[in-house]
Amino acid sequence: MEYSKQVLDKTANAIKGDSDSFTWLLQNDHKELAAFVRAVDGNANADSWLWRENFTELSMLSKAVYKNRQSLKWLLDHGHENLAAIAGATHLNQDALNWINIKNQQHLLVLVDALQEKLDV
Repeated sequence: MEYSKQVLDKTANAIKGDSDSFTWLLQNDHKELAAFVRAVDGNANADSWLWRENFTELSMLSKAVYKNRQSLKWLLDHGHENLAAIAGATHLNQDALNWINIKNQQHLLVLVDALQEKLDV
């Protein structure tokens, strides 16, 4: 998942419920991130869309943030360590937080913060 700071910020704001940021994602060719936001909300149609459009990793992340171990394992098994780190760091997993720091991926923390707020972690 390689997105600009602006895109990550808009995604984080959409996770927090900002409808303008959600619309921005849709209008700026980031439908997969808009679907991810809805999938985190439990929207089955958004999750199905992610699968159908080959964004399986975002579907798995939307489940892994709720501590779904199978989804977290899938992310790791398929080379999506950055997404697995987001899920782990959302729940203050020290290994995930260390990975983010060691790999210089601090830009992902904006998503972690938004997910923590949404999930009341």
